[in-house]
Amino acid sequence: MRRQTKSFAIIGSIMLLLLFANALFGQTPVDSKKLEELTRYELISLVISAISAVFLLIGFYVTVITIRKNHDWNRRYKSMEALAAATDQSRIADLQILNKCLKYSDSYEPIQLDLIDSKVEENPQLLHILLNRLNIFELYAIGVFNGVYDEEVMKHAVEAVMDRAYFRFENFIKRRKESNSTFCEHFESIVIKWRNDKRKVIPRRKTA
Repeated sequence: MRRQTKSFAIIGSIMLLLLFANALFGQTPVDSKKLEELTRYELISLVISAISAVFLLIGFYVTVITIRKNHDWNRRYKSMEALAAATDQSRIADLQILNKCLKYSDSYEPIQLDLIDSKVEENPQLLHILLNRLNIFELYAIGVFNGVYDEEVMKHAVEAVMDRAYFRFENFIKRRKESNSTFCEHFESIVIKWRNDKRKVIPRRKTA
C-alpha cells in the first residue's frame, strides 16, 4: 500500500507540473514574446493558473494522506478485532486444558514429544486444541506479513504469548514439519523476526 501511495504521489506531482508548465508556456508562444512584454491580462492568467496548480497539488496530497491514514486505522481495527477473539470462553477453556495436561504456563522449557504423545493418547481432544492454538498464531503471522494486521499492535499484544507457544511446542512443530514443510512457517518466521528485533542495537547519535 505504501509503495502504491508513493507511486500515485509521484504520478500526481508530474501531472500537476505538466499542467503548470502548460499554463505557463501555453498562454503565449515563447518565441513571439519575452516575459516582460506580457500583457496585464496574461500575467493575471498565469498567476491564477499557478495558484490553481498549487491548490490542486495540496488537495492531491491531502487525499493521499487521508487514504493512507484510513488504511492504517483499518489495519489497527482489524488487529484489535482479531485479538478480541482471545477472550472467547472456548479459547480460555482450551488454555486451561493445555495447562492441566502439559503444564503449559508453568514452565519455559520445550515440552517433550513423549509427554505430548502420552497426554494425547489419554485425551485425543488435546491434539485438536494444540493444533488450533498453533493455527491461530499462524493466522496472526500471515495477517501481519500481508499487511492485514498492524505489526506494532500485534507485537505489543501477543509477542510474549506467541514466543512462549513456539518455544514450548518447538519439538512438536519440528516433527509436523517432517510431513508438512509449511506447517506454522509464518508463525515461526515472525517469532524469529521479533526475537532478532530485540537483539538489534540502536547506535548512539554522533556528538560531532
